[in-house]
Parts: sequence; structure tokens; C-alpha cells
Amino acid sequence: MAGIFLSYSRSDHALAQQVVDALRRIGVEVWWDQDMPGVDWQEELARELETMAAVAVVWTPTSAASKYVRDEARLGLHHDKLINLMAGQQSPPFPFDRVNGLPIDGWDGVSPHDGWTRVVQTIEQLAIAAGAARPGELTGRLAAGEKALLAARAALADAELAFHEAQTAVTETTDAEAEADARLEGVKRDLDHVRATSLGPAILRAAQQEYDAADAAAKAAAQASQAARAQLSAASRAMRQAKAVLAQPAAAAPEPPEPLEERPRPPPERPATPPPEDPPARATVIAPPPPASPPVPEASPAPTTRPSGGKAIPTPALLVGGGLVAALLVTLVVVLRPVPRPVDSSPDNSADSAMTAAAPVPVSPQLLLTITGDTNPVWSVAFSPGGKRIVSGSWDKTVRLWDAATGQEIGQPLTGHTDYVLSISISPDGKRIASGSADDTIRLWDAATGQQIGQPLTGHSGRVEAVAFFPDGKRIVSGSDDKTIRIWDAATGVEIGQPLTGHTDEVQSVAVSPDGERIVSGSNDRTVRIWDAVTGQEIGQPLTGHTDWVQAVAFSADGRQIVSSASDKTIRVWDAATGQEIGQPLTGHTDVVLSVAFSPDGKRIVSGSDDKTVRIWDAAGGQEIGQPLTGHTAGVTSVAFSPDGQRIVSGSEDDTIRIWDATGPPMSTPPPP
Repeated sequence: MAGIFLSYSRSDHALAQQVVDALRRIGVEVWWDQDMPGVDWQEELARELETMAAVAVVWTPTSAASKYVRDEARLGLHHDKLINLMAGQQSPPFPFDRVNGLPIDGWDGVSPHDGWTRVVQTIEQLAIAAGAARPGELTGRLAAGEKALLAARAALADAELAFHEAQTAVTETTDAEAEADARLEGVKRDLDHVRATSLGPAILRAAQQEYDAADAAAKAAAQASQAARAQLSAASRAMRQAKAVLAQPAAAAPEPPEPLEERPRPPPERPATPPPEDPPARATVIAPPPPASPPVPEASPAPTTRPSGGKAIPTPALLVGGGLVAALLVTLVVVLRPVPRPVDSSPDNSADSAMTAAAPVPVSPQLLLTITGDTNPVWSVAFSPGGKRIVSGSWDKTVRLWDAATGQEIGQPLTGHTDYVLSISISPDGKRIASGSADDTIRLWDAATGQQIGQPLTGHSGRVEAVAFFPDGKRIVSGSDDKTIRIWDAATGVEIGQPLTGHTDEVQSVAVSPDGERIVSGSNDRTVRIWDAVTGQEIGQPLTGHTDWVQAVAFSADGRQIVSSASDKTIRVWDAATGQEIGQPLTGHTDVVLSVAFSPDGKRIVSGSDDKTVRIWDAAGGQEIGQPLTGHTAGVTSVAFSPDGQRIVSGSEDDTIRIWDATGPPMSTPPPP
């Protein structure tokens, strides 16, 4: 079994995982104890050491005190195959200090680092000696990956800079539009006065000319504002793409080409033996030979393999510098010059006024109503429990209420957040609204008066991406970019218990089971997780299968199923009790699926995507029902069924809310079991 044996203390698992992931990204195949349970790694090492390229040891204060790690390091030393990786240690412990230590302190697992470069150089030399690599193969891949990473970071920085510059520009254009409208009103009054007083044709002509000029200026300002809204939608998509590209260096690479020769494989799994107290975890690393001409990775997510006894893991392959990633970066830089609109955060105390939306638009038989009263991308929408109102959260930092039948805005916008509103939830009795924002807070609102209830709920250290009321209305759950989930007392605003931790990246979505006993969450770490809502403990293993960020999750009405959607353009349905995926992924969307929800009867699923469509699916058979619902001119960020299941509401980056007839064509017949 030619390869590299990785020895480390179990308490250093996170660092070891970082090492393994980095090796996979440069085309090194990785096998470790999680993929091969029951293997006695010390016995394996002693038996296979002659054919191994090296024994790599991660030295930390903990591993330096571990008898098991030292025993394995001793075998490597005696065979002149020891590589010392130093983390928190100045030098290897005696007698292993005969081999120089390679410091990896401060290495984040992806960024260029001198110590890690030396590690890869050493591994490459030993792999070449073992016939498992060619000169420059691993170091070349490392350099290409680091170059792509730096380019991706620069592209994202450019995107963010352009975004902020555009915000400033739009603030100025919005002020100019308001001034133009005010001037038009004044000139119109003057014109009306001239007409009423009969001051003569010359004065009337002058007043009319002045009015025409003011009217043209107001229209031009309005057109500029409309263009800015379109640019903001494009900027939102471009920034998400930039972040996705930046995430690629930390993701598994596509499947490698066939090796030049058959490589030895690990032995069959043997019965598990009782582990000694605090034994070190183990990994075996095998470097596959390179192809004659490496293929360029595809844009799709990496395929997965299932090693013996393990869960699905990405198949490693080399990273090709300057190919797909570079092309994407060029595209991003070209499209980025967003002009998002500024926000008027000043409260309006006139509670009786209402903004009238557009009348029903006959775009298609299934479109019932288009609401155009918002002025920024709409990021979250929901029906009230009675189905008579719609609540929306927007990038203009407001929460708004709408009449679901007429499209009229009810009262004034709910103001208080100081950044985008990313998520909203309505209490089961319809009396309160919870909103989560990019200002890191959650706010509660009186749905009848629009007044904020109490102080903001604070505790998250990142954007609050998702909020949801419990079925009894007494608690609220939230998910954040700080990778945590928190539960709050809805009456007092006090956090209940400790944050729920386990996700390794931003939490994008949360939902509560109908019985209030479980919480489901979706994260950029590509997993769906289920939690005990009382103890805060994770239930079972993470639900894996998505190959990109999980954007949305939801429970079915009976709590027996979970649906999730992701940036991999798929929707997946899971058994909430076993965590097993049900059937095949639902495919059809051509871009990121940003939102997903079950119908009240659990028979249908609705989804919204960056491909600008809303789609309805048969929850049992997985087939799409009818044609995609089209009309939105930008990504669909949020979808929800009405309580009676007869309508669907969608919110979009095109600044509109649309209501659709959900009673369309009959559902397909489920396939036989």
C-alpha cells in the first residue's frame, strides 16, 4: 500500500481534517479511519510500512504526549520515512527531532503558507521515490490552486468595492429623483395657477414649457432609478457567484483521470477491535500517478465515492490553474458594477396611508397578481395564517405588509433594521412578525400596529439569515453566518440555552417541525442537520448529498419529511426520522435553488431559483408539475404556499412579489415502489 500514513491525536482531528482536505485538492487520494472503521491502524502501519512512502506525524502538545503517536512516529523514524508537521510545537520531541520539523502554525488550510509548501515538497519527493508521483506534479497543483485562490479573493474584493461605490452613487441619484419630483409638483402648481388666473398666452406658454422641462427631468430620474434596480439584482447574483468561486479552493476537486498503473488498495475491512483509551485517529494517503494530459475540471460540483464503511466523500483530483476558475473570475469582473438603490430609513408615522400595487397582470393563466410597491430586492415572503395578508422583507431594510387579494400595502413599512432584511416569519396566531437582518439582529413587530416589540434580539455575531417561530409561538429559532443556531423566548427576547453548534460554515436556513420538537438547518457546509429543540443536541448524523451550499430547508406538514434546496441546482427530500434521502434529487432548475417549501397537504413542493422561475413538484413522485412559472425578471429568492394550498407567493430580486394560482394541472402518478 504505497502512500502516506498520517498520525495524529484524536483531539487534533480538525487540524488533521484540514491537512487531508488540502492533500485532496492537489490530487492526493485520502483514506482514513472515518472511511475505514474497524481497522487497527498500528497493525496496518507495521505490516505495510515497507511499501509506504512516508509516515507523516502532526505534532501538537497533545500528540507529543500520546504513546500511540510516538509509537507510530518511531516506526517511521526507523525506516527513514518520517515527516514532522509542527503545530504549536517548536520542534519534534526527542528522538524524532533528528528529522526537521515543518511548521504549519497559522495555516488556514487554503491560503499560501511557506510551511505547508515545504510539506508538499517533502511529500512529493517521497512519492517520486515510491513511484507514486512525477516531479513537479503536487507542487505544481499547489501553486495553481493558490494562484486561483488569490485571484478569487481579489475578484470578490473588487465586487464588494463596486457594490459600495454603487450604493453611494444610487443615494445621490435617488436624492436627485426626489428633488426632480418636488420641482415637478411645484411647477405644476404654478401652471395650474396661470391657467386659473388667465394671465395671458405668453405667460401660459412659459409656464407650460417650464412644466414640460420639469416633467422630462422627473421621467429621466425615474428611468435612472429603474436602471439602478436592475443593476442591483445583477450585483446580487454576481456577488454570490464571486463567493461561490472563492469557496472552490476549499472544495473537493473533480474526479481524477485513470492512473497510469493500478495502485494497491487498502485491505478489506476487518472486525472492529475495542480501541485503547484515547487512541489517535489515523489516515492513509495515496498519491495517484498523473495522466499524460490532465483534463480541465468541469463547472459542476465534484462527484463522490463511497469508501468501504464510510459516508460519501468527494473524489480528489488536481486543480487546473487558470482554467474554469480564471474564466469565472473574468466574467465576474466584467459584470460587476452594481448600482443598488439607497434606503430611506426614516419612519413614516402616517399609519393610515397605503401604497397601491399594480392590478392583476394577465401574464399567464397561473399568475394572479404582481405587487410592485417595493423598491429593492425582496428577500423573504410569507402568507399570514389566515392567508389574507403577505409579509415581505427587503433589501431596503424594511418589513412590509400587503393585502393578498388587492396587492395594496397595509400601513407603513416597518423600519428599524439598519441593514438588509433577510428573513421573516409570522407567529401562528398572526399577531407578531419576526425578522432577521444583515445587521446581526432579530426584531419582533406587532402585526396590527407595525410597532417594534421590545428591544432587538442580539447575540449572533453574523448576519441572521433565517428566523422561524415555533408552532406554539412561544419560541423563535434563528440561523446565522456565525455558523450557529439560537433559540429565543418570543415573549422576553432572552436566548434559551446555549447556541446549537456543529455546522462548519454559514447557516442559511432553519425550520421547526410541526410538533415543535425538532429543528432542521441547512448550511454552506453542504449539510442538512436535525436538532433536538429541547436539549439542543444534534440528532443522528448530518444529511449529506448536496454538493454545494444548502440554501433552504422545510418540514412537511406531518413532520415526516424534510425538503432541501441548494446551489447545486437540485432539490432533495429526506426521511426526517432516518435521515435517508428519499428517491432521486429533483432536477430541472438551471441555477441556484434559493427557496423551497411544502404545500400544506404535503403533496407538492414549490421552489424558487436564480433561473428566474418558480416550479411545482410532485412530492411523492419527484416529477415537475406543469410548466415553470415565469414572469420574474431576476432570481426568485423566496416562495411559500398559502395556508389553503391554493396560492403561491414568490419574492424576487426584481423588486416584485407575485401571487400564483397553485391549483394548476393534476399531479403525476407516483412511480411504483
